Amino acid sequence: MFCENYTANNAYWYIPKGQAIKEDNFSLIRSRLKILKKYEGQDWSTCQSSFVRELANTGLFERRAGRQSRQDRAAIGRMFKVVCTTLGLAWVNENEKVALTQIGNLIVKNKGFSILQEQVKKFQFYNPSFHNKDFKIVRVNPVYFLTSLLLNLEKSYLTKDEYILFVAKQQANNDVEKSVDLIEGYRKLPKEKQQQLIDYLDGIEIDSENQNRSSILNTIRLESPYALQFFGCSPYLSYDNVVKLRSIAKAKSFVKHFRANEVWIDFNKEKDWMLYYGQLLKISSGEYAKDYYIDISDVEAGISFLSEKKKRGLNVSLDEEKYKSVLIDEKLLEDFLENHLWELEPGLKLIKRQKDTLVGRIDLFAIDNNGYCVIIELKKGRTADKVLGQTLRYMGFIQENEANCKKVRAIIVGKKIDEKLKYAVRAARVLCNLYEFDFSVKFDPIARR
Repeated sequence: MFCENYTANNAYWYIPKGQAIKEDNFSLIRSRLKILKKYEGQDWSTCQSSFVRELANTGLFERRAGRQSRQDRAAIGRMFKVVCTTLGLAWVNENEKVALTQIGNLIVKNKGFSILQEQVKKFQFYNPSFHNKDFKIVRVNPVYFLTSLLLNLEKSYLTKDEYILFVAKQQANNDVEKSVDLIEGYRKLPKEKQQQLIDYLDGIEIDSENQNRSSILNTIRLESPYALQFFGCSPYLSYDNVVKLRSIAKAKSFVKHFRANEVWIDFNKEKDWMLYYGQLLKISSGEYAKDYYIDISDVEAGISFLSEKKKRGLNVSLDEEKYKSVLIDEKLLEDFLENHLWELEPGLKLIKRQKDTLVGRIDLFAIDNNGYCVIIELKKGRTADKVLGQTLRYMGFIQENEANCKKVRAIIVGKKIDEKLKYAVRAARVLCNLYEFDFSVKFDPIARR
């Protein structure tokens, strides 16, 4: 049964091959990021060659001669893009402007290795920066999983083979106990039986153009050094041939806190993930998820989150009935406005619903008769400070980054516009209109037959 489950699909904890992410490389990553900072605001497709050339000129990349030099330049650009994405340091995408995240900027300002450790702790898989759809069935916070696993093993270490066999294929945070049972059973086997299991799985072929990736086991084996070095950068784990805990007391505290406060977040798009991952957050992922599902109008994910909160007793502050009401009301309103924007204000024309930006997702993005780009935000139960702060960020970002949007205004729509928001908008002195909406759904019983 184990072998059938192991080979049933090609999903695993994928950490892409590239520049190794480990403590020894932190100064190199920082130095390269400082060079990348100079190209912020330029399209990656046009500035990549200049970036790599400057790395070579400053001794941060050793190039070979001739054709190999061109291959090296392309490779180092791709590898550093992978590092930036894997650590949430910068948005580096073809035909889009390079932009360092808050975390990236803090590292450029010489913040220590501890900030990178926090990023590794925060990492979740699957996330939308990985475009292989096979991986979407995985919903794991790897550092939590590994820390919890080591706390539950009779001997608190994990070998590379044990990771490849019994960890990297697990699909949920609550699979820790399953991994513990499998590892403890494996450790009781004679060495020859252990090798027979490895050889058997290694012999089950998968469809791949790469001959080295003939089996799912060998695929994971080839990438495991990058994954284990990466996880070993966390505050709780170390990796030197085996994975171990840095401190049992700190590991226990982290696991206890995670179970009470943290969740796996179902991010809808890559920019959503990078916005979360690239910020130095002062709230738990549970609190973030609560607002995120309302922001993206995902009723199904929001209801699922409520269910998990009940089941786990998550320490997340919310009124459940009000939360459901906001989820549904705002989704209905956004659906309506998408197709009837003129009902809000004559002359408005929709450009994009749920417009992605590097500072968040705009509910509705439109243009008016006077040529103003219009940011339309739904209040969604948020406080005056929060909704206005978010709207102002969008206005600033659009004005600086969107072509033909030098004139920008905003509209905030809420079920109730309170005095605090009115005062805040007046004090901000920006072009921002406030609108209230009201609708209700009523179900009347009919006679039964």
